[in-house]
Amino acid sequence: MKFNVFLRCGLLAAAVLPAAVWAQASGEAAEAGPAGASDRAAAVRSALWQAIEAHHRQRDAMPSPPDRRLTSAELQELRIQVRRAWDRPDAAPSVGEQSAQR
Repeated sequence: MKFNVFLRCGLLAAAVLPAAVWAQASGEAAEAGPAGASDRAAAVRSALWQAIEAHHRQRDAMPSPPDRRLTSAELQELRIQVRRAWDRPDAAPSVGEQSAQR
């Protein structure tokens, strides 16, 4: 019984796969088309499609925002400031320490 199912599935795949490959190959050939086909495709596109493309072109043309990451010297200075603040004796206790004291 199982052999029959596997045999039928194999025969079905052998019959369908060449047709699927042929259909995909013919679709790819149609996409390539002549050199002027891209102009016609652009003219056929809807106004919504063209508006979305224009929006993406504007966003790509915008300059990138400045890099706001700290340099290594600035990062080292920040570490020193945090250590100094941490080591101060008059520093306020953290939230965990406050709840432990109660």
